[in-house]
Amino acid sequence: MFSNTALDVFIGLIFVILLYSLLATIVQELIAVRFAFRSKILERAVLRMLEDGKTTSSSNLRDRAEGFLFLFLKPNQLKGKSIAPWFYAHPLIKYFGENNYYSKPAYLSSENFSKIVLDLLKGTDSAEGTELQRLNHSITNGTIFKLPVNLHSDPENPAIAAILKQDPNQNHPSTVKINQDTTLFLQTLWQDAGADPEKLKLKLEQWYDDTMERASGWYKRYTQTVLLIIGFAIAIIFNVDTIAIHRILSKDKVAREQLVKMAVNTMGKNEAIVNNRPANDSLLTKTYELVLKDANEATQILGLGKPWKDSCEVCSEVYILEHAMFTRDFSKKDSSAKTRLGKLEQWKQQSATLKNRLDTLLVQSIGLTDTAGVKRIAVQTRQLRAAKQLADSSFNSDKYQVLTDSVKQMAVLAKRCPVILKETETWFKYSPNQTGGFETFFGWILTGLAISLGAPFWFDLLNKLVKLRGAGTKISMTDTGDAGTAKNTNTTSATAAPVTVTINPNPGEEAVG
Repeated sequence: MFSNTALDVFIGLIFVILLYSLLATIVQELIAVRFAFRSKILERAVLRMLEDGKTTSSSNLRDRAEGFLFLFLKPNQLKGKSIAPWFYAHPLIKYFGENNYYSKPAYLSSENFSKIVLDLLKGTDSAEGTELQRLNHSITNGTIFKLPVNLHSDPENPAIAAILKQDPNQNHPSTVKINQDTTLFLQTLWQDAGADPEKLKLKLEQWYDDTMERASGWYKRYTQTVLLIIGFAIAIIFNVDTIAIHRILSKDKVAREQLVKMAVNTMGKNEAIVNNRPANDSLLTKTYELVLKDANEATQILGLGKPWKDSCEVCSEVYILEHAMFTRDFSKKDSSAKTRLGKLEQWKQQSATLKNRLDTLLVQSIGLTDTAGVKRIAVQTRQLRAAKQLADSSFNSDKYQVLTDSVKQMAVLAKRCPVILKETETWFKYSPNQTGGFETFFGWILTGLAISLGAPFWFDLLNKLVKLRGAGTKISMTDTGDAGTAKNTNTTSATAAPVTVTINPNPGEEAVG
């Protein structure tokens, strides 16, 4: 077995980054499903194919900014377009949509694309034997036929709304003009196909497949930007400081060994998450909870998180109550706590008083022979017992004990407040294991950049390091009757034992869119 400190440090560090990369990837996927990233990228690709240059502006920076914002907004990109609205109004597309909000598909096969384009070029009402003539006429003149659909049956559909916006009364001819560049490209395809509709169909499918390859690159670029933003947010929210993690793992042997064991034990589960993307929001949420549990466990081992900040928040809350209880220096918002405790104290005193009176009656009743006196004391005893029972029921001793114990804990914590507050005077020092200031901020930046590389990258790297650590050369000498020969035996480490967490407070595809 090959193992050294440097290797274990890198395994622990990469494992932590992998966990938070998985979190970021799941969050990014939830966002992608919620905002229908895939359907929007597909729509943009179709617009580029059918509307050509109308999807861009004169500024590259503006195009990039609008393209990114377009993922999170819900503008009708079909407005002002001539061909694309009819493409999306085709029943084959329209009925893929869940509703008018998620009205466009996230996936479209090349066969369906070519069928819709051919239907637009030759019309759906062409008589038998006229299809070739109509195709040639449409491609030569750069026109498509309008679909015979009821435009007033669903005016809220984005495609139908764009058509009605362009021509409310539908008084124009039954054809729509194609832009010059798209017409030229269709003409070249028609020529390459030798005026054969079947070959043209294959050419259209190849055109679509080539465009989808580029669209996949667009999607990866946009989602990587989203992943980078999420990575920075996670680094700050969960206080994942790469520099501090490296320092802790380099110095703390216990934390290092626990993280290495945890990394080995969760390899199978993490591989399943990396290679099998959950299919819906419910599974994504459950997967997020599983990964978050592992991430919190790793954070506890490292002693990161925000213990200083959390202690200060608790301190500030209990310090108020501590003042209200012991110094009686309470403000308006403290009065409810003081009143509650005071009432409990009154019931407690009343119960004690009643008990003393009962004891007194018991002493008086000893040796009493007067029948009237016995009856009188018996009545008083019953009355006092009933009053004491009422007092005891009103005074909840468990609640009183919890409250007084919390006050004592607050008093102890209040003494630590000056120390805690002094530590938090350093910017970005949320944990005793951090230096704070610029170093912590730079550690967050490193974490955000690392997370943006994606969970598959870190899982592959972690897998290689774990295999390197688990495989080595073991030399055993066997007696062969000669001086002896060295025998090399490759051994692989056994499955690691379950991890026992030691908290280290201060170490050395959506369906439619």
